[in-house]
Amino acid sequence: MSAHLPALAWLLVAVPLAAGAGLAVAGRRAGRRAPAAGVGAAAVTLVLGGAAAAAHPSAAAPLVAGIPAALGVDGLSAVMVLTVTVVTLAVLVFAAGDIGAGENRGRFFGLMLLFAGAMLVTVTAGDAAAAADGLGGDGRHQLRADRLLVA
Repeated sequence: MSAHLPALAWLLVAVPLAAGAGLAVAGRRAGRRAPAAGVGAAAVTLVLGGAAAAAHPSAAAPLVAGIPAALGVDGLSAVMVLTVTVVTLAVLVFAAGDIGAGENRGRFFGLMLLFAGAMLVTVTAGDAAAAADGLGGDGRHQLRADRLLVA
């Protein structure tokens, strides 16, 4: 991993996580805007993923005392970053036309982007702390989709 472009490494995971959190919280209030916002965020993430695959950025920040959280893109993770971002965009483009107006589109697109963001954290993890954070740690911090989908 190289030490350049740390902002790219953080943006790669921050864009889908932030957009996903916003859409998931908005839920039904996102309404007709949810598919466009979700596909837009996935498209931006794909562009960031392509740039990250080419540039191999890395970044680190303190997580807790003495334990950093590091993200980075190397040769193998570049393939996985592109896989995650392409599949996410394809699924959200399909869902934009498939999920009806009467359904909770904001929550679906939000949770899908949160999942993609967690996958990106996992495939770019530079250390065990970041990997555990992306995977949900010991399971107590897992997103409970069954509770969130009840509207």
